[in-house]
Amino acid sequence: MHDLELAAIVFALKIWRHHLYGETCRIFTDHKSLKYLMTQKELNLRQRRWLELIKDYELVIDYHPGKANVVADPLNRKSLFALRAMNTQMTVLEDGSILAELSTRPMFLQEIYEAQKDNSDLQTRRTQCESGVESDFQINLDGCLMFRDRVCVPRNDELIRKVLHEAHSGCLSVHPGSTKMYNDLKKWYWWPSMKKDISEFVSRCLICQQVKAEHQVPLGLLQPIMVPGKKSYSNLKRKEMECQVGDRVFLKVSPWRKVLRFGRKGKLSPRFIGLYEITERIGPVAYRLALPSELEKIHDVFHVSMLRRYRSDPSYVITPTEVEIEPEMTYGEELVKILPREVKQLRNKSIALVKVLWQSHGVKEATWEPEEAMRNQYPNLFAGKIFEDENP
Repeated sequence: MHDLELAAIVFALKIWRHHLYGETCRIFTDHKSLKYLMTQKELNLRQRRWLELIKDYELVIDYHPGKANVVADPLNRKSLFALRAMNTQMTVLEDGSILAELSTRPMFLQEIYEAQKDNSDLQTRRTQCESGVESDFQINLDGCLMFRDRVCVPRNDELIRKVLHEAHSGCLSVHPGSTKMYNDLKKWYWWPSMKKDISEFVSRCLICQQVKAEHQVPLGLLQPIMVPGKKSYSNLKRKEMECQVGDRVFLKVSPWRKVLRFGRKGKLSPRFIGLYEITERIGPVAYRLALPSELEKIHDVFHVSMLRRYRSDPSYVITPTEVEIEPEMTYGEELVKILPREVKQLRNKSIALVKVLWQSHGVKEATWEPEEAMRNQYPNLFAGKIFEDENP
């Protein structure tokens, strides 16, 4: 067993925890011994500790020989022509090797620049900069208005949401808290009420509401038998929360490993489950919840400290898709569009694949299918220029 390769897997699982939660992930490795990790009997203490962590994930480890991995590092195997097509700056070093430099830029920077033209306040600032008035605003070489070397984002709700989404739940971020997210964003962007918008956005994130623990004083004031001086002192370390009948809340569960609580088990299970509707208020600090049938054995009255208020977000509302159901409770999938095409190179043969978009699913749910089968079943979709050379 190679500890270094296993450590790399464990490290990747930890830093991508929020994205891997509830998902089946597959890891391809050229170290064959890792394939039999779950069944090996002789493991050292470190490996046993890591194995306990890995078991909390829906993880599949597959062996993939290095020779068969023809796309292991696409950049190293690109031709010089392809690198030039990507506007790559290439330098020949003294030892004859080629250094390729690629510069990337977020796509919405251009959107921000275009949106600045429609904002009257920023246009006023731009006019002052062009007239030579001293201020903290300046125009950079690309013509973008900056505030203390930060990009000025106009007050556009859709544009601001796009920036916040990229910083909070993009492919390179792992749901940071509001403070860390603000400290990261303020290095590059600026707009009025920026800190308030970030705090509100993070507080409405559904994953953060379910997974992250609260680092605040406990909810619910104490209601014990009156002891002079004790109750008032204890309440200084708690805060009050009142809910109304009809409100929706999360229910707190135990994060203990290997302990089953409310149908949830494992370290990766969310700290809060739900949503559940409040049906009745019981006394000053307890509420009755409408629990589903699978939780019928659990008493439905909970102290307010076991609840977390749900902060709704319009982006989480899913519009139902109308699907025609057959009498035998099935429905047919219809191919709508052919997306990208690629050829998968194996050792002895190559397989042409096409990415297809299905009628009842979005782009993220598009699947790779054999081109030959799709061509026979949907010949009308293969009449574009991409397939002209290969049409019979």
